Amino acid sequence: MDTRAVRFYSPDFRMLKEVDDAVVIFTKRWHSYGQFEIHLDRMEAYIKKDNRVLFDGDEYKNGIIKYIFEDTDGSVTIKGFTLLWLLKNRITVPDAGKDYVYYNAPVEDIMIDIVKTNAVTPVNGKRKLERFEAVESLGRGEKMAYQSSHTELTTCLEELSKYSMLGVAVRMDIRNKRYVFEVLEGTDRTIQQKERPPVVFREEYDNLSNTTYTVNDSNTKNCAYTAGQGEGADRAIYIVGDELSGERRREVYVDARDVEDASELPERGAAKLADMKLEENFESEVDSADYGKKWQLGDMVTIIHEESGLTLNDYVVEIEETMDRDGYSVIPTFGVPEKGLSSGSSSGAGFGGGGAGDARYIYTRSVPAEVWEINHNLGKFPSVTVTDSAGTMVMGDVVYIDRNNLKLIFIGGFAGFAYLN
Repeated sequence: MDTRAVRFYSPDFRMLKEVDDAVVIFTKRWHSYGQFEIHLDRMEAYIKKDNRVLFDGDEYKNGIIKYIFEDTDGSVTIKGFTLLWLLKNRITVPDAGKDYVYYNAPVEDIMIDIVKTNAVTPVNGKRKLERFEAVESLGRGEKMAYQSSHTELTTCLEELSKYSMLGVAVRMDIRNKRYVFEVLEGTDRTIQQKERPPVVFREEYDNLSNTTYTVNDSNTKNCAYTAGQGEGADRAIYIVGDELSGERRREVYVDARDVEDASELPERGAAKLADMKLEENFESEVDSADYGKKWQLGDMVTIIHEESGLTLNDYVVEIEETMDRDGYSVIPTFGVPEKGLSSGSSSGAGFGGGGAGDARYIYTRSVPAEVWEINHNLGKFPSVTVTDSAGTMVMGDVVYIDRNNLKLIFIGGFAGFAYLN
């Protein structure tokens, strides 16, 4: 068995415990915060809300505990988010007398300053996040006009990350006892470049298996009518993507009344469209030995899928690692993650099992019950969505027995469906 250590820390960096027999699902994202899930055999004193966790001794693989469930048999499920989630609790606050926070600078400069002025060295000292710092900007990313007002920092960072493809993360600096916000840049490892050995995933090379391919075109927009200041017919409007026509043209309206300089409207429209691209991605199990050595999160790689005949050169935007008694596995997501058939954020906002996977299972419960025991045989710890018979979503506790079995626990009994992914 490939065992990997999990360390538990207090918020002030006191090391509380190291365990090497936990079942762990850790999901890391390029554009936003990730999430984790830990299963232990029993409750211990170090398992507390807001304690920190560190996986594999890697300061970028960290988390804050936000959910604890102790089952009747004494086993414990712990869930939480990577430390970038802390920035979700701060918003962009304009300077006194201003309606908006305004920038016209390289993307990395904007990201760093948003964090510094709202979480590291804010004017109002009560807004400062303890032990939080931000690195100095290297000026990466193209120059752009960006405005925000009272928006969650993680939302701003995700928008800027998708626009520039620069990643965001908070590192848990153990030596100096601080949390450090950083902007990351991936490496082009596709077959198109010649500077370094390419990374190619395909079943023929035995480094790709159990692949799923998804295309969701329901949320795609490519033509933005970006409206600036003015009223009625006098309002300035710039059309991004106006060269498109017919069915290929997918229009969206962007209200940019806050933009004073009309020359900045194209950038606002382009930033909106960056979050509404075609959702095309591969999810697959890969050779875990290469992860972190030949490629990592944020890199651009080549995926060749013989069954569909597609060759995709795209970014690794999400990584799900599973460590359990059966060993260690890695499931990356290449491309643009799927949001579903209705629009919504792709960042990790809720709890469940692993977000990626190679198979799906629908469980039907026809007789009302408070506890649903499900044998899904998916060979993984799936994410779970539950609805009642009327289609209303229901929240409950997910207890993973092993990779093929789980049970759902609810406050009251009902009939319905469980969707495992």
